[in-house]
Amino acid sequence: MGLRTTTWKDRNLDRLQEAKREANTRDYKNPTIVDIGPGGVVEFLADYFPSGKKDDWEYETRLMRFLLRPFESGLRKTGMFRLRSYEVEEVLRVFTDLNPMQVYVVDCEREVLDATPRDPRVKRVKADISREPIPCTGNIVICYHTIERAADTRKGLGNVLASVEIGGLISTTMPPETIADYPAFRRVGMHVYTRDF
Repeated sequence: MGLRTTTWKDRNLDRLQEAKREANTRDYKNPTIVDIGPGGVVEFLADYFPSGKKDDWEYETRLMRFLLRPFESGLRKTGMFRLRSYEVEEVLRVFTDLNPMQVYVVDCEREVLDATPRDPRVKRVKADISREPIPCTGNIVICYHTIERAADTRKGLGNVLASVEIGGLISTTMPPETIADYPAFRRVGMHVYTRDF
């Protein structure tokens, strides 16, 4: 997952904040969070990438990313450079006042797992969502731009949705019509769904 897609700082911040607002309405305390496929970027190039939503970038910012991306992607594929995984850092920051008990980071690539922050709450889980069930569940599941890249998107989506505890939330970039096929899930926000049963 991480070797195929370049990520950047605050790419998914608005989605994380939306999930946090929904968690607040449910008065979550000490939740277990599962972050699936957080992606990575070559660490020494990370600060050169723009931050925030691509839709908000000026032309020059888009051009800079356009020029950097193939270079960074080529370096990343060599496996010789340490990655940085901003999304896990952002999950810890956004959900800090809920005092997460555990944050499981799930990815099929060791390089991405190694890029996650050294925090006692973070547990790294190597798993390929296209091939196997996710061996952990959470009150809050985060999964952006990952199912869409899975070798088997239907199986990947099923495995991701199975990792959401009953009464829990998932924040995802999957289109609503795809999740509509799963009656246990009800949309409660732009990118947030709850599992009712």
